[in-house]
Formats: sequence, structure tokens, C-alpha cells
Amino acid sequence: MAKREFSKKRPNRIVALVMYLFTISSIAAPVIQWAFKVGWVFIDHETKIEGLAQIVFFVMIANAIFAIYALVRYCSGWRSKIGNIVVTVLFVLSSLLGILFQIMNYICSVIARPAPLTYSLPQTVPWVVALIGVPFLLLVWSRLDMKKTSRKVISGVLALSFVATMVLSLADPGKPKLLAGPVVLDTGTGEYSIVFATDKETQGFVRYSYSGKEKERYSTDTVLRRIGKIHAIRVPREELENNSYSLWVREVKYGLIAHVGKANYGKMLQLGDAVNFKGSREIENPKIMALSDWHEQMPTMKRAVDAFNVEPDLVLLLGDYVNYYADEADVVSCIIGGASEATFGGKIPAIFVRGNHEVRGNYMGLQDIDRLLGLDKLYYEAERGNYIFTVLDSAESEWDSDAWEHEDQYTGADYLARQLDWFESLKPADGDKYRIVLIHDRWFAHESGGTSEAAGYINMSETDKLLNKSMQKRYQDELLKLGVHLTISGHSHSYHASTPEWANSTLTQIEDGGRGSVSGTGKSIGKLTIIPATPEFTATLLTFQGESMQMQGKRASGPSGKHGNIHDMESFVITKVPKPSEIV
Repeated sequence: MAKREFSKKRPNRIVALVMYLFTISSIAAPVIQWAFKVGWVFIDHETKIEGLAQIVFFVMIANAIFAIYALVRYCSGWRSKIGNIVVTVLFVLSSLLGILFQIMNYICSVIARPAPLTYSLPQTVPWVVALIGVPFLLLVWSRLDMKKTSRKVISGVLALSFVATMVLSLADPGKPKLLAGPVVLDTGTGEYSIVFATDKETQGFVRYSYSGKEKERYSTDTVLRRIGKIHAIRVPREELENNSYSLWVREVKYGLIAHVGKANYGKMLQLGDAVNFKGSREIENPKIMALSDWHEQMPTMKRAVDAFNVEPDLVLLLGDYVNYYADEADVVSCIIGGASEATFGGKIPAIFVRGNHEVRGNYMGLQDIDRLLGLDKLYYEAERGNYIFTVLDSAESEWDSDAWEHEDQYTGADYLARQLDWFESLKPADGDKYRIVLIHDRWFAHESGGTSEAAGYINMSETDKLLNKSMQKRYQDELLKLGVHLTISGHSHSYHASTPEWANSTLTQIEDGGRGSVSGTGKSIGKLTIIPATPEFTATLLTFQGESMQMQGKRASGPSGKHGNIHDMESFVITKVPKPSEIV
């Protein structure tokens, strides 16, 4: 076989630079798409074609391999006019395809979130390098025009890198660190759930003193201690209120060296300083912070909270903490981390409400958010002083089986019907107590008959629409029967107080603000928000005093982080309706 001859003519530098850029773009496309993962759900769902996202991913890889091959062929100056013309034409098409993939990745990053790149890339890159690198070595490496010395040097470097990577993978990963938390959630069962997350799988527990005794409680699943990164520890309320607690973990190691040296296995470590918990159920005139819809804008949310310059007695977390849940880290950073920031590092108790976005993304298809956070279920009651907080779950698209929710977690309208049965089983509050209903999307209270996305109204059949209106009427009747004078919700991204006509002026509905305040969150094409706007967030503080309540709002706007502007929203003074015992 004749030896292949190579042209000594140097390639055009501008052309080579353009090809380098397009090749890098083509290589980056599968890395970014895999790191997002949410695309596996989003694309398939929107196109109704099962497996399309996987096909697109493999096409991305094939396109990246071809781009590498074409670049090497061009830069090596191989002689073959017809072959080079074909490769050039195909490379142009490949570049256009790469641009399309990057547009898809950009849209995915906006409707999902860019954060997955920061924690997924370290895990993603090795796999994509293998998928692209092996074909590259087989197709291109042997054809590169290099001297034997250069080839040996590069081969040696690659081999040493591989060995070093394998050795480092066996090394001790270091001490576990606190990633997010703590946040203390009222479960409504006589217990708090202390939730925090670590960067490595551990056994999580808390320590505190009660009645002169040192106590230790672990994160558990049923009767087994939970091993993982997210820890939810149940503690009796009377043992934690106005007490201090500290976070601890017991190391759990895997791999070849896990059992080498007993002294290095199973160490117990305290994470951070002890937390002075200010929770109390016997506050006469509480200050309550209501927060929802921060959609990953935790720094902006925190600026709005800090603008009040007050530590509230209770924080209401009313849903939509993330856009789409692609990974466990979304729960860690945006729910646990965000809630911890909102509760001043776990010093203030919180009540958790699930938003419609908490059922979106492939990760939530494999998890129960209530289990992760140490809750028994997502509709329950919690008491603070004279106030009973009734938590309802608006969920999302309960009427549409081909939607974001997963059938193992929901069974169509049956889920809302079971919740309604529970709601109707409640009795009016006794004596001086007031019931406040918390829900993310108050679709049941809409004047128009439940046209919100939470009820999946657009996709309903006429029969389901009638059933929806029937259920809505039952919810409204029960609100009046229970003497509910106040509902607090999010979802609308607005700061507003109103009285619906159907309630005969006995009920006030509060919408607590959220990301973007009233003005929205960006420009849209159809249903897709593709251009993020300047970060904005409105927090609401409710101050109860005697027979009235003041509603105040603070909006943070401007650059994300510590800088930007703070705006005072309109304040409302809301007079309570008569006590339930006084209603005739």
C-alpha cells in the first residue's frame, strides 16, 4: 500500500480558527445537554415522541466526532480535492447543526436553569470524553501527521493522565461539608423536621440537650437510618422550641479503601456551629414572612427579606423554588439552601407548601418531595399561637395524565378529591383561634371556575370541566363553613390583596409577590421564556395585631446578589372577620 502523502501547504489560519470554534461548539453541545438532563423530559414531553431526547443526544455525539475528524483533515492538509470538498460541505452542515444544538441548550438552560452545569460537568465530562475520545483515537489519531517523538510524548501524557485519574478516584475524598441548610419545617404532627444537605453521602443526625439529657436523633427512612446527601431529622416540638441544636454526620465511605484502617472509618463530625432555634407556638401577635416563587433567585430573595430588618416568628414557604428539577442538587441548592437563607440559617420555623414546579423535571419523577423533607404528606395543619395554618397542595395538571406529574405520585383528579375529603373532615376552629389556608395556586377560589394551570383546565374534557367546577364549589363552601378569613398563596408572581365576590366579604385572599413582582420575568415566545429579565423579588411581611393585620412588601431589584435597589410596596391593613364562634 502506498504511503499517504500530506500537503506541505499551510491551511488558512482564519478558516482554521473558524473550524476550531465550530468544533468546540459541537463538542460542548452533548456535554451541556447531558449535564442539564432536564431536556430528557422536556423535549420528549413537548414533542410527544418518546425517546427523542436520547436520539438527539447521540446525534450530538456523532456530530462532534465528525467535526473533530473534519478539523484534523483540514489542518493536516490531506490531498484529495473531491474528498476535501465533501468534507467541507459536510462540515458546514455539521456546524449549522451544532449551532442548532447550542440554541436548544440555551433554551433548555433558560426554561430549566444553568446551575446544573456547575455540579454536573465534573461527572459529565469523563463520560462524554470517553464517548468522543474513543472514536477519535480510532478514526483520527493514527492519521495525524506527527513525528514519532511527538506521538510518543502525547501518548505518554494521555496514559499518565488516565492512571493519575484512576489513582485519585481511589483517594479519600476528604471530610463531608455542609452544602445547604439547616431549615426547620413544622410537619403538623407534633414534630419538627430539621433538613440539611452534605456534599457526600453520610448518616445525618442532630444533637441537643433537653431536660438535662443529651439527645441524638438520626435521619431515617421508616426504621432505617438514611444514608445520603439530604438529611431530614424529626424532633418533637417541645424538645426543640427555644432550644439550640447542632448538625452532625457519620462518615460513610465506599470503594477499595473504605475498610482500610478502622480509625479512618465512620468518624462523626459536627457541621458548623450550634443553632439557637427561636421557634415558639405561643406567640400572641406574630410577624410572619410569606415567600414563594423565587425560581432559583435566592440572592435576590434574601435581599428582599433582609430589607425588612426583622427576624419573623414564622416563615411561610409557598412553592416554586426551582423551574425544573434535573438533579438532587436542585433540591439542595434551591429548596434547602433557599429556605435556610429565608429562615436565617434554621433559626426560624417554616411551613412548607409545594408549588406546581415541584412536580417538574425527571428527578422529581423518582422522588417524593415530602419524604425528602421529612413530611408525612403535603396537605396538613400546623398551629402557632391562636392561628391554625391549613396547608393545601394545588399540585399541577392533575387532570392531564400526559403532563409533568408522574402517575406513581398522582392518580388524576383522585388526588385532589382525597385532599378535598380530608379538608371537608376538618372542624371549625374553637374559641379565639383563626384558620389561615396556605396554598401555592388558589385555583379553587377563582371567580371564573378554575381556569388556572394547576387544574390543567385547558386540557380538560367537558366532563372534567364540570367535575372541576363541582370540586371548586365544594372547596369554596368548605372555606366558608370553616370560617376561614384569610388565604395566602403564590403562583401569580404578584403582590395583591382581594376579597372574592363568592365569599360575601368574609374572606381576604393574599398573593405574596415572588420573582418579578407584578411585571413578569422576561420576554416570551409562546409559552417559553427565552430572555431572562433583571432579577426582581417581592417578599411579604404580615404583622398580626389584635383584630387586624398589616401587609407589607419589599421588592429587591437590580443585579443579582448583594447589590441593587429596594422598593417599598403598598401596605394594606386588613381587618379580621368575626371569630368562627361568633358567625351566625
